[in-house]
Amino acid sequence: MFEFLSKLFDTEGFPPRWQCGAAWTDGHGWLHILSDSAIFLAYFSIPLLLGYFVYKRKDVPFGPIFLLFALFIFSCGLTHLIDATIFWHPWYRFSGFIKLITAGASWATVFALVPTIPRALSLTTVAAVNAKLEAEIVERRRIEAELVRQREETQLILDSIPSRVYFKDTHNRILRVNKAVADAHFLPREQIEGRDAREIYPDDADRLEQDDQEILATGIPKMGYVQMIGNRIMKMDKIPIPDDHGEHTRLIVVASDITKAKQAEEYIQYTFDASPVGMILVNPQEQIVMSNKSVRSMFGYNEEEMNDLALDCLVPDEIRPRHSGLFQDYMRTPTARPMGAGRFLSGVKSDDTTIPVEIALTPIRTAEGIHVLASIVDLTERIEQEEKLRKVTDLLERASELSEIGGWEILLPENDFICSAQAATMLG
Repeated sequence: MFEFLSKLFDTEGFPPRWQCGAAWTDGHGWLHILSDSAIFLAYFSIPLLLGYFVYKRKDVPFGPIFLLFALFIFSCGLTHLIDATIFWHPWYRFSGFIKLITAGASWATVFALVPTIPRALSLTTVAAVNAKLEAEIVERRRIEAELVRQREETQLILDSIPSRVYFKDTHNRILRVNKAVADAHFLPREQIEGRDAREIYPDDADRLEQDDQEILATGIPKMGYVQMIGNRIMKMDKIPIPDDHGEHTRLIVVASDITKAKQAEEYIQYTFDASPVGMILVNPQEQIVMSNKSVRSMFGYNEEEMNDLALDCLVPDEIRPRHSGLFQDYMRTPTARPMGAGRFLSGVKSDDTTIPVEIALTPIRTAEGIHVLASIVDLTERIEQEEKLRKVTDLLERASELSEIGGWEILLPENDFICSAQAATMLG
C-alpha cells in the first residue's frame, strides 16, 4: 500500500493513451478529451452552485445531503479531468485513487439517501403549499371581512348609546369613540380617534389622565363617580381592558351627562327640604333613603343619621314586631292613602320619647323599584290646642249651667273665676 501511494503520480510502465492501440485517430482522441473536459467543468460548477445555495438558505431541509452530492459530483468531474490528461500523462495510479474516492463518496450518498427519501416524500409539495397558501389567503380575507362587519356592528351599538363612550390607551390616546362623543365635541369621529385627549378636552385632560393611569395600574374598575368636565356634571364608569398577556393597556370610559338631572334633583331636594310637612322616602328594604329638614327636626336626627336609618327605628316597641309584615302587605298593592285610618299613631324620636303623628303614604316608582313617600305631621301641638279648646268648651258649658242658679266657681290653679248673672248682681 505504501509502495502504491509513494508511486501515486509515477507514470513509468504506462504509455500515454495516444499510444494505446493503432485505432486512435486525432478525431477519436479529441472527442474523448473535449467531452471529459466539458463534463469536468459542469461537474465542478454544480457543487459550487449547490454550496452557494446551502450557504444562503440556512433553513433548507437535508443540508448534509446537498454537501454529499457536491462531493460526489466534484469527484466524478475530477475523474473525467484525469481521463482527459492521460492522453499525454499516463498517471493511472492517481486516476484509480480518485475513482476510489468517488466510489466512497457515491456510496456515502446512497446510504444517506436511504433514510432521507421517506422524509423527503413526506414533505409538502410546492403545489400543495401553494394551495394551502391560497386557502389561507381566502380565509384571511374572510376573517378580515368578518372583522370589518363586526366593527361596523359594534360601532352601530356604540352609537346607539346616549352616554359618551371612549376607548383610550396608556398614552392617553383616544382609540375609539361613539356618536355621542362626536356630537359633544362638534367633530366627526375620524377627527377624534387616534388623537391625544389633550387636543380634545385640554382643560380637563391632565386631571382625568391621572385617574385613568391609577385604574390601569391597579386593574380595578371605578364605577358611578361624578366629575366636572367643562361646565357639565358627568357620571363616570371606567373599566380597564387586559391584553393577551393580562396587562391592562386600554380603558373604556362611559360618561353620562347628568347636569340636568342633577339640577332637577337639587330643585326637588330644595322643594323637599322647604316643605313644612315632614317627609321620608323609604326603599323596598324598609330603609330611609331621603328625608327633609322638617322630619329630621321632628325626630331629632341629623341628615347623615336619618338617611341611613331603618324604618323600624321610628316605630313604637309594641308595633315593631309586626310592622315589617304590614309594610310588605302595603308594598304588594301600593296606593296613595292615609296610614292607620281610625287609629292613634305615634312615632319614636331619637331620645326614645314618642310623639303623636298623622301619616299619609304615596308609592313612588324609581329605577330601583317602588319606594314609599311618607308625609308625617306632628300632632303634638294640635292635640294640645284641642285639649285647650275642650277645656274652654267645658268651662263655657259649666258657666251656662251656673247662670241659672246664681252660683260661682274658682278654678285652680288657673285662678279662673266663673259666676252666673245672678251671682254677679249679688256680688255687685
